[in-house]
Amino acid sequence: MNQENSSTSSTDSELIGIQQLLLGRFSLLLLSLLVLLIAASFSDGALISKIVFCLGLTSLLLVAVITICRRHKDLLSFGLALAIPTLLLSWVMPFLNHFLVGIFHNLFIMLFFLFVSYHILHAVLNDDDVSLDTIRGAVCVYLFAGIGWAYLYDTLLIIDANSFEIAALTEDSIGTHIIDTIYFSFVTLSGLGYGDQVPITRPAKLAACIEVIFGQFFVAVLVARLVGLHLRNRHENSSP
Repeated sequence: MNQENSSTSSTDSELIGIQQLLLGRFSLLLLSLLVLLIAASFSDGALISKIVFCLGLTSLLLVAVITICRRHKDLLSFGLALAIPTLLLSWVMPFLNHFLVGIFHNLFIMLFFLFVSYHILHAVLNDDDVSLDTIRGAVCVYLFAGIGWAYLYDTLLIIDANSFEIAALTEDSIGTHIIDTIYFSFVTLSGLGYGDQVPITRPAKLAACIEVIFGQFFVAVLVARLVGLHLRNRHENSSP
């Protein structure tokens, strides 16, 4: 009888663990970010690839709004105020190739990512316990930062095609360099600096410098915070 109860308890614990993995606060958001990155990797400037990327971006924006507003319902109106114009501009870009549309589209995305990242980071740093969901939230912030900077670099390319050593930006290729800027952004954010793509203009150099500083401090501060929480919880659990 005890063995049956023990087996049932073990099965229930496994089911709870799987449920937390699939239904955590940031599970779906992290999945949406990964899908967007995969969609960006196949973006070649063709209309169909642009539409696929827009679908990925649309799902990410909607999931992000739901994730934030599930925790802070009073932020729904502000989140939608940023998400709706971003969605509209995202779907206009493939059919209306204009530099102003590209610039406003990127600005709205950067503002939205900043808004979402702030609230996720606030939730992560204020968690009382370090869980797998806490780590997923931290990864989401890191990915949002990398993609957000990529849109900043894309904006600089729209303004000046010579901002980076990337294929020249022409009128027909507005918004199609996002995979190049995502690649450069994460290489910079992680401090790798391969050197195959380099900033040329001063605004591009400044943006790259700020990103690499942010990347190093983000990892250091976050790891210190999570380790501190883990040690504190272990000490509290071991105390009589």
